[in-house]
Amino acid sequence: MKQLLSFIVCCLIGASSAAQDIILKRNAEQIEAVVKEITDTDVKYRKFTHTEGVTYSIRRSEVFSITYENGTKDLFADEKPQAVAASYPYPPVSRSYSLGELFDEGGIRGIVIRVSEDGRHGLLLSLVEGKAAWGFINKNPLKEKGFASGCTDTEDGWKNMLAIRELIANTDLLWSNLPAFSWCKDLGPGWYLPAQKELESIWNFGRSNPAYSYKEHKEAIENLNLRLAEYGQPELGRMRDYWNSTEADAKRAHILVFTNAPFKSYTKGTEKFAERFVRAVHKF
Repeated sequence: MKQLLSFIVCCLIGASSAAQDIILKRNAEQIEAVVKEITDTDVKYRKFTHTEGVTYSIRRSEVFSITYENGTKDLFADEKPQAVAASYPYPPVSRSYSLGELFDEGGIRGIVIRVSEDGRHGLLLSLVEGKAAWGFINKNPLKEKGFASGCTDTEDGWKNMLAIRELIANTDLLWSNLPAFSWCKDLGPGWYLPAQKELESIWNFGRSNPAYSYKEHKEAIENLNLRLAEYGQPELGRMRDYWNSTEADAKRAHILVFTNAPFKSYTKGTEKFAERFVRAVHKF
């Protein structure tokens, strides 16, 4: 009996001497580890089951987060992308613009959905739309495990686009694995999948108060669609779901749903492999 108690005590001591850390990779893979060192380029660790064994190394660019034994967490998603230039390709602006006007300068054409007081800066909505999946690793939904992309920004979708470019540059993922982002990219330099708050600019088109009524919501969408029709472009679907670039978790990303009711967002997110409608935005 004494030997058994001694064995249990030794096991408890051994377990407490090696704290377990969780490394979450961008492809959603989790590694149970003991982190030994974090350098400018790598995370060095030992497997939790072999704390005295081989020291492994993984590139920081492949790591989404590290949760330590004491509950603290390091996020690597917000690091500046190194593979691409972070500067934004703003188009030339020759005059002031108003909400709903057609912007057509420097090869960039879009409808103004957000504008500054002086009318010389804002956000454009693409005149065309597509339909695509947000992203996937495996085309078979039953085998899809998801992946952490680092697209956590709710205000600026360009930052999320940079995170996607960095993800592609440092992993095995291709643009074909991220169809919604690829569709926006193919429109030309500066176009990107809008973040959650940017997409709301479509909803509150011309409304300063986001808590508008059913009537105001209907009028806002109708006014935007009238402008699109004036420019000979397809309207926004009232019953369509549109992707934004802000992910909810490794498997889901956020959408906005065009319904007959005031603005509604599925806060828990939608499976990334699902096809939804896509509109791009461009800053000016």
